[in-house]
Parts: sequence; structure tokens; C-alpha cells
Amino acid sequence: MRQTLTLSLILATAALAPLAAFGQIAKVNGIAIPQARADLMMREAAAQGRPDSPELRDAVKQRLIESEIVAQESLKLGLNKDAGVAAQLDM
Repeated sequence: MRQTLTLSLILATAALAPLAAFGQIAKVNGIAIPQARADLMMREAAAQGRPDSPELRDAVKQRLIESEIVAQESLKLGLNKDAGVAAQLDM
């Protein structure tokens, strides 16, 4: 069991190595999405009992991309001038 877990961790790390080398998981309109955000979301998912998987990592990446698109569009429309929207954008 321990060998399987160790092998899984090595494979997962190797799969993410190209992305981690740049410290980002994606770029949206030239804005980098930091790997640290994905790591945080993965830790939150693990704390909720969700097992690490390629599907979960893809879902986290997609969610971060979608959030960045919404944040950029909100700024473009000037919605960040509303205190409530500004607070959500900060998060």
C-alpha cells in the first residue's frame, strides 16, 4: 500500500512538473494563474475527502480559468467599483 501511494505521488508530481516549473497552471489573456492557487484548491478538496485524481486536477484548472475570465470581464466593465464585487474579486 505504501509503495503504491509513493508511486502515485511520484507520478502526480512528474505530470505536473512542466507546469510547476513556470509557477503557473495557465494564462488567460496574458494573465498567469499561479500554481499556488491550484495547490490551495487541491488542499481544500483533500480536506473535504476528495481523492487526488487527474480529473480533479483538470476540474480545478478549469474552475480557475473560468474565475479569471469572470474577474477580467468584471474589471473591464468597471464592476470592481462596487464594494461587494471588489471583495469577491479579491478572493
